[in-house]
Amino acid sequence: MIALMPSTQQWLDALIVPRRVRVDSSVGLAKKVAGMGVSKSFKGTPKKAVALPSDTFPNRVHVRPAELLYYVAKATLPQIENLCDLSSTSALLRYIWAFEPKPSVHNLKLSKEALGIDFHQKMVMSDEIGCGMGCLFVERYLRACNPVPISMALADSANAFGISKKYSTSPDFIFAEPRPDGRYVVLECKGSRSGRANSERQLRRGLEQVPSIVFSSPPAPLAVVMATSLSKERTEVLVLDPEGRPTHVRDRTEFATTVSALGRESLIRFAGAIGLARRKARERESKQPDFGLEFEGPLSPPAEKPSPMGIPLVGFRQSAQIGDVRVELFRGISTAQFRALETDDIERSRAAANQLFGAASALRRGEEFPGPVVVARGSGEREQGIVSVVGPDGTAVLIEASSE
Repeated sequence: MIALMPSTQQWLDALIVPRRVRVDSSVGLAKKVAGMGVSKSFKGTPKKAVALPSDTFPNRVHVRPAELLYYVAKATLPQIENLCDLSSTSALLRYIWAFEPKPSVHNLKLSKEALGIDFHQKMVMSDEIGCGMGCLFVERYLRACNPVPISMALADSANAFGISKKYSTSPDFIFAEPRPDGRYVVLECKGSRSGRANSERQLRRGLEQVPSIVFSSPPAPLAVVMATSLSKERTEVLVLDPEGRPTHVRDRTEFATTVSALGRESLIRFAGAIGLARRKARERESKQPDFGLEFEGPLSPPAEKPSPMGIPLVGFRQSAQIGDVRVELFRGISTAQFRALETDDIERSRAAANQLFGAASALRRGEEFPGPVVVARGSGEREQGIVSVVGPDGTAVLIEASSE
């Protein structure tokens, strides 16, 4: 890896340079997947494969590796405190080297190092990058944000969602902040490095997972199935809209309130205060104060960090030595936003998120895309640099490198 990126600046450039990704949501793809047989283990009725409207996604998009890693951090957010260092932040450490860093390469494609890892690691990498890419596409093009695992919604003892699980598997996420048209988005995402044909089969499987979740009354969420195909030549994203009887939620106001609360709890988890997120969940479900007699995990973020935006952050930090380059990864939110979330002050939380996102936007350079802002700063004197990725919801991932 060091031979490929001998300087900190080249290392940073490998993270911030936009790379091409192909997108297919065509009628031809829908017909091909619709013609595949269902899995032997599936006993229900799968959704019908339908192409999304042609203007939903471009045929080719540009993605920065740093931006994709930011979404991997959001999609793999740990739900158990003692797995914190095995999940989102460490995923960034594992995948820094996943994509080809040469400036002359235009496609987002796997690096030689990523191609050489063992079979089990390949499966984990494909799955987590597939989740990250799915969340990126939903936030950028469908304009919903803050993914919440469906498992969290199913675990809600008050069942404010009014949902039930019909089959053994289910989709991955529901997004806490709805689209501008008010519709929520349900996402099932896949990842593979075994060729396009395997990704098409994954779409078939995804169409079987979406109908597992049953809602009870309006409004109807938009369901999307995505499969990311990774290779040494390119990255391709296949997308279908599972058509079928409209799914609904029981009570629009109660549903929106609960999804919003789950979104705030996810922000607290993103900052590493998993114990506080659990306490908030119990209070919400029982509708009474939780005095902390039974909680696991920290009630406050484990680390603080100044940011290039001039706004202090709190969150989770991890570092590693890669050859002569020391890498530090930090994920979190602003101190002001965390304080607001502690007291359930929604307006102050949003204001703090807007402040951080606005400060990052003011520092950005070059072409930008909808969604998070990518900011890079380097220092030639100390061979030190930092890449910051900040989302509209106030979440931030900082990747810092320094040469010894």
